[in-house]
Amino acid sequence: MDSSLSIGYLADHPEWVEELANQHWEEWRDLVSTWGRPQASEELWEHAKHRQGIPTTIIAFDKDLLLGSVGLEVYDYQEIQQYSPWLTSLWVMPFARHRGLGTYLVRRMVHEAACLKIPRLHLLTLDHTTFYEKLGWTLLELGSVDDHEISIMSITPRHLAEEELRFH
Repeated sequence: MDSSLSIGYLADHPEWVEELANQHWEEWRDLVSTWGRPQASEELWEHAKHRQGIPTTIIAFDKDLLLGSVGLEVYDYQEIQQYSPWLTSLWVMPFARHRGLGTYLVRRMVHEAACLKIPRLHLLTLDHTTFYEKLGWTLLELGSVDDHEISIMSITPRHLAEEELRFH
């Protein structure tokens, strides 16, 4: 990835909605039996209506190649509505992983949450607890959703300095 990497709101790039819906569905289709490709598209079109609000999605792309995304939602699963809002759908193309893009996207969304004066941000993960802990998230509880063991984590959003928001 080079200087042609762009980061922006899905609202400013609606041309990526359907491709992103395909990628999200491919990534998580086995996780929730009641969620399908049409729901992925519908959710992302709703995100494409908002910048700096809830819901929203931030995307990373390089010219005509979608590289990653992260979302902000009121809640992630109906079964665990006691926490809100949620960082959701952190996704990076397999070939672009392990280069810092996921870290950047998480930091960017934490910064967004701070700008929105969100006092506490949550996420759930199946198996990336260590990744999020390194970024300052703490484990709130262990649980299960749709027969999957999950970790629910949280962070107090803060404004990040420009150098912390720069992708290297």
